[in-house]
Amino acid sequence: MDAISFVLGVNSRQLRSNQLKDLVHKAPGDTDTTNQRTAFVTLVYELSNHETPPSMARVAREPQAKREVNFSRLISEKGAGSYRIDEQDVGFEAYQSQLKEIGILVKARNFLVFQGDVESIASKSPAELTKLFEQISMSDELRNEYDRLLEQKNLAEENMIFGYKRKKGLVAEKRLVREQKEEAEAFRQTLEEANKLRIEHYLWQLFHVQDDIKQHEEAVKHYKESTSTYSAKDLSVAQMHHEKKKELSASLREVKRNSERIQDFQNEMEDIQPQMIKLREQTRYSQKRIVDAETTEKTMQSRVEGKSKEVDGLKRDLQELEKAKAELDASQNRRKSQGGEDTELVLEGSRLEEYHRIKEKAQVKTNLLRNELESILRQQTADKNKVQTLTQERQENLKMVGMLADDVKQADERINNMQRVIAETEQDITETEKNLQKTDEDNRSQTQKKDTLSEQLKRVNNKLRDLKDDRRQSQAEARKTETLETLKRLYPGVRGRLVDLCKPIQRKYNLAVTVATGRHMDAIVVTDYRTGQDCIKYLRDSRLGSAQFIPLDKIRVKPINERFRDLGSNIKMVIDVIECDAEIEPALQYAVGDTVVCDSIDLARDLCFRRNEKVKAVTLNGMVVSKNGNDANKRIEEVIEPELHRFESAVASRRSKIASLQEQINGVEDEMFADFSEAMGVESIRVYEENVLKRHQKAMDMRRKITEHEAKLRAQIEYLESQNFSDRMISAKEIATREAQHLKKLGEEETALLKRVAALRKERKGQEDLHTSLTSKVEDLEKELRAIGSNKAKYEEKKSKILRKIASEETVLERLKDHKADIFKRASLDQISIPIVARRAGDDAEDVEMEDVSDGRSILEGTEQLLADGATEHYADQEVDFSVLPDAHVVVDEKEFDEINKSYEGRISALLTELDRMQPNMRALDKFDVIQNRIGKEEEELERIKQQSFEAASKFEKIKLTRYERFMEAFNHISRVIDSTYKQLTKSSKHPLGGTAYLNLENTEEPYLNGMKYNAMPPMKRFREMEQLSGGEKTVAALALLFAIHNYRPSPFFVLDEVDAALDNVNVNKVSTYIANCDFQCVVISLKDAFYEKADALVGICKDITLQQSRSMTLDLTKFN
Repeated sequence: MDAISFVLGVNSRQLRSNQLKDLVHKAPGDTDTTNQRTAFVTLVYELSNHETPPSMARVAREPQAKREVNFSRLISEKGAGSYRIDEQDVGFEAYQSQLKEIGILVKARNFLVFQGDVESIASKSPAELTKLFEQISMSDELRNEYDRLLEQKNLAEENMIFGYKRKKGLVAEKRLVREQKEEAEAFRQTLEEANKLRIEHYLWQLFHVQDDIKQHEEAVKHYKESTSTYSAKDLSVAQMHHEKKKELSASLREVKRNSERIQDFQNEMEDIQPQMIKLREQTRYSQKRIVDAETTEKTMQSRVEGKSKEVDGLKRDLQELEKAKAELDASQNRRKSQGGEDTELVLEGSRLEEYHRIKEKAQVKTNLLRNELESILRQQTADKNKVQTLTQERQENLKMVGMLADDVKQADERINNMQRVIAETEQDITETEKNLQKTDEDNRSQTQKKDTLSEQLKRVNNKLRDLKDDRRQSQAEARKTETLETLKRLYPGVRGRLVDLCKPIQRKYNLAVTVATGRHMDAIVVTDYRTGQDCIKYLRDSRLGSAQFIPLDKIRVKPINERFRDLGSNIKMVIDVIECDAEIEPALQYAVGDTVVCDSIDLARDLCFRRNEKVKAVTLNGMVVSKNGNDANKRIEEVIEPELHRFESAVASRRSKIASLQEQINGVEDEMFADFSEAMGVESIRVYEENVLKRHQKAMDMRRKITEHEAKLRAQIEYLESQNFSDRMISAKEIATREAQHLKKLGEEETALLKRVAALRKERKGQEDLHTSLTSKVEDLEKELRAIGSNKAKYEEKKSKILRKIASEETVLERLKDHKADIFKRASLDQISIPIVARRAGDDAEDVEMEDVSDGRSILEGTEQLLADGATEHYADQEVDFSVLPDAHVVVDEKEFDEINKSYEGRISALLTELDRMQPNMRALDKFDVIQNRIGKEEEELERIKQQSFEAASKFEKIKLTRYERFMEAFNHISRVIDSTYKQLTKSSKHPLGGTAYLNLENTEEPYLNGMKYNAMPPMKRFREMEQLSGGEKTVAALALLFAIHNYRPSPFFVLDEVDAALDNVNVNKVSTYIANCDFQCVVISLKDAFYEKADALVGICKDITLQQSRSMTLDLTKFN
């Protein structure tokens, strides 16, 4: 198959390797990689007399040449592939095209069915069937061109629609612009009139503001001359006040530095206090570790001695077993060498044939009796197995009862140990609280010290809890705790062990909660599934053992059955007697479920047995009653014992029936073997056979028991030797030594801290004395500064009165300047040009004059810049040209001023209202001609787009029609042929019409865009989907489709690789008969003789061991009947 597929151009990925060089045969044991081998396969295609040869074949160029074509594919030493046709090198495309000319489609593989292709064809989806038909019909060659032209067609249609919309919009815009042009001309005239009136109004306002500014500037100048008189007197007093204030600041800084040094000493002493407490706790912990290590060392020493004695005893037992095994072998050998009455009978030649002939007759004659005996024996064996299973279950339940009693005893011991540890911890807490109270009395005035010690007490309590856990944990648990802390440090999503995250609300529930959580007690709770995976990877990579994880985001818990909360006052749900954070509650519910806790075992049994509640119950002392209402003792009494008695009775009652049937069979056999037994010189051939079998069975049983016992002893010895008590003893000794050294180091550290505290107290006393002297100096300086400040205040008060008047005038002046600036800004915002004269002499800026406002946007931008850079000063310095202002409007009376201002505002408002009502588009004047030109260009562009759209649609319809015709040609042909093909493959004498198969298209207009349904109905069966057919029915349906496809696109030959793998004998016969009657050449690979016996010739493949290569053998079956 590899060679055929290879030479016909099948891709190497579809063969047995991803690289061509891996297909080259390599002898076993050949490790030489320098001498690479080459390989090639040649297919010789014989042309018929009237067949047209491929265009590149030699016979096409030389008619007198032999009418055959050699197709070759080669693999070079470097693993590169190449192709040849009649010894002429060609490329893959040319090679493929030449195969296509003789009817071989490499891509569609119409010449070959791989092993497993039949099943894949039967399970193809509608889309995959369509893709297969496209390859067969070669319409897939047009797919890229079809997609490209479709995209061009759609794009051209979109462009045409867009062009129409654009032209329509321009026509509407032209009509609108014509109206806007007329409105703009009227607006321009009204705007000029309004601007002229607003300029006159702004000039009138600026004239009066400018006059007020001059008056207030003269008043400010007069007040400033008066302030110079007091400035000289105030200068000397201010200088003296400044020097004293500078000296006081220096003294205050020195006092502050002194206070900071005192506080630093105090802080350092307070920091040392927690270290002292920590050292004392570490000392107590190290002492405890030393005691525990010495105890462990003594325990391991005794276990080492006990293990040695036990191993020696087991080895002696093993030697005795080996001796018994040798004696058994010797006994059997002596029996064989000596012979005797039970020596095995040797039957040869005619005696053996006669024995078998009589045996067969006896079996036929006793067939009914034997069938009945076998049925009874099967039932007897099943009942014996059930008896054995029940007996084993009874033993396991009794063992479990004992284990539970041991667990209760261990739990009691554990509770006692925990109570002892709690008492010790409470004593430590009491001592720590006394130390804290003493420290508070010594430092009552410093609240910060109190907060620090409170925090220290919290850390001490946490440390005490850690010490309690250390007492309770074994070495293995200590390693687990260390690993858990590492995981918490590495992964923030690790919350901790479930047993540490929750606690019972009362101590009496401790044991019940422990039993209820079971194996989930030590499970580690994590926030998400990803964190759990990361932790498992870390444990595996670091070889730190295994752990169970409960991800809070993935676990699915059933809702709590609220009815279980109302079962009685002495029955509570386990989840209700445990306290934990709300975040951890899903993990707790996952661990305990609907388990309830009862005060006694009687109450639990009453709940599960009499009230028949399907719930798991746990008692306060740790007993469990399962959900199905059975505990260990109850199941033995009420289930196991009755069942065991029933099956034992059935086994005993069936024995007499078995014996009776066996006697009847034995009687028939004795009668038929009477002459044969007399001729052989034995009393009964049956008795002889039974004796031989019994002897062999007894020897085998004895040997099996010895072997099993020997294996158990060896396993026990291996287990005991694997117990490494010596290393644990050495480890405990090392811990004791290490902790002793650590204890010595802690003592040295405590001595050093005490010395440092004494030195700090001495230094703090010196700094406190210095602080007193510095404080006295500061008080004297403050008195002198107050006296100087009183004289300075008198001069400042007189000066401040004048300054307040100046400030008042400057405020009015500033307000007037702001008013002037506001007028300028309003004019800028209104796009009004104020006439400006040349700047005053002495200004650095150039003389400028404001330009007429023509662009509102530029004025607004200028206004924004002025506002950002100090607009008030800028506008205050501007000198306005009032020459255009009428003299009649220059007034000094306030009432007349208001009347003239209202007159200006009324006329301006009327003009602005008229302008707001008009709202013209000023750009419409120039826009009208532009739109007229654009409409002409758009009409030309639209005509060009129409032509492009028509051409794209024509090309697309042409390629669409070609693709449709190719696809439908294949579909119509295969659809016509497939039903008749399927009928031939499924018809029989019982069903002469056979089954029905047909193809349906999901899209009849463009079938290649959607799927295709293939349905087959075997004879006398209703319609079902292809997935619901059996394996054989799918295979027959797939073969019908393959033969129909081959009928449409026939190749010179058809290679089938084990297509009958899933067929039974009936279907194999139908398929082989169909192929034998077909008129095409077919090469079938099959392992079923019912298939290949109908072939014209057979080819067998075997391995030549000498040459290390394959050999073939052929057989022409047409020479045989």
